[in-house]
Amino acid sequence: MGYRRRTVLRRLGLASVGGATLTTGCLGGDLSGVMGDGYAAWIPSPAELATVERFNLLRVDPRAVCGSDVVSRPVETRFASAVDRALELLRLSFDDFTGVSWVGHFAVVFEGSFRPDRVVDRLGNADFRSIGSHGAYTLHVDGETLVAVSTDAIVVGPWAGDGTVEVVEAVLDARDGDRERYTSTDATFADLVEVLGSGDLVVARTGADVAPIERVEATGATWRFAEGAAKVAFAFVFRAGATVETDPIAELTRGAAWTVFEDIDVGRRGRVGIVTATVPRLSNETVAPLDTLAEAVETRPTATFEATYGSERRTATIIHAGGDAIPRSRLVLRGEGFRSDPDVEQDEPGRWAGDSSGPSAAVEPGDSITVGIYPGATIELRYHPIGRGAVETLRTFEAG
Repeated sequence: MGYRRRTVLRRLGLASVGGATLTTGCLGGDLSGVMGDGYAAWIPSPAELATVERFNLLRVDPRAVCGSDVVSRPVETRFASAVDRALELLRLSFDDFTGVSWVGHFAVVFEGSFRPDRVVDRLGNADFRSIGSHGAYTLHVDGETLVAVSTDAIVVGPWAGDGTVEVVEAVLDARDGDRERYTSTDATFADLVEVLGSGDLVVARTGADVAPIERVEATGATWRFAEGAAKVAFAFVFRAGATVETDPIAELTRGAAWTVFEDIDVGRRGRVGIVTATVPRLSNETVAPLDTLAEAVETRPTATFEATYGSERRTATIIHAGGDAIPRSRLVLRGEGFRSDPDVEQDEPGRWAGDSSGPSAAVEPGDSITVGIYPGATIELRYHPIGRGAVETLRTFEAG
């Protein structure tokens, strides 16, 4: 594949407990076997998106979330607010959709039944303009967002303002089978998706730092909401050829975050270690008891940015030092103290103007930008989420 897979961080030494092979119970039937169908079909190979060091997936069935008495209102609000701008633009409610999928931090897919003419009128009222079509989808843009509209799906992604629509095209083509899907190019992701299945809430991460267990390359969780309880299966995909260690997985479940879970069972299927459990009520605290899954449930990127300063602090080089890849059009520099300089990449507030190494204009670990500044400048690196209205500051740099 065309992306880097780095060694999983080894953060905890875990004691032995013991485990069994899971072949029945909550992992039977309806929790396995989506493979090329459902949400997995929307996910192109990471090589089609960017040379990412890790990939997050979050998929929600809004009707199941909103209609279940075991899902707390804060959880429902959390996912709806993560797409509040899209809901406002489309003039739809969260539970109007049959599925909402976040494809990393690159695109959000809304599935349902739509009247494209009405959706297009609403976008036009919000100052979106048409830029043509792609297959069955019409394409509409404003300054930073691209919306693709059809009768059964709406895809929201980044718009760089320069004619690039690679991210959304890749997602649409993957769904139509015209571009490589992640499940077909990476056996680790395919094994993870097969175990997780459809679910009412699915979260997954592949790549670096996926779990505090050695030799694990991907992890995820799938929730189903039944009467009186939320049922979950957590999956840990071990490196091909590695022995599946259920002991450290069982040790994880003894942590404080797991005390509210009931009926915990630890086992394996093939190279996947599995924990099944139930919880009487799904809260924000129980959605993802693993730190790395908690990050994947967040719809903002987890990325580290650092800065180095030039002579007399008249330049600042901002470096993506690690974490999630982010579409360049979603990163903006603001603040005080920009200095006009023709020899730097950016000398005024605005969208990240530096080069990006990802093929879909994604800023990834190792990418950087040099900014002209005056001593004492304060520069904010801001992130404009896909589908959400609130702008978030990722890092503030002070050249004092």
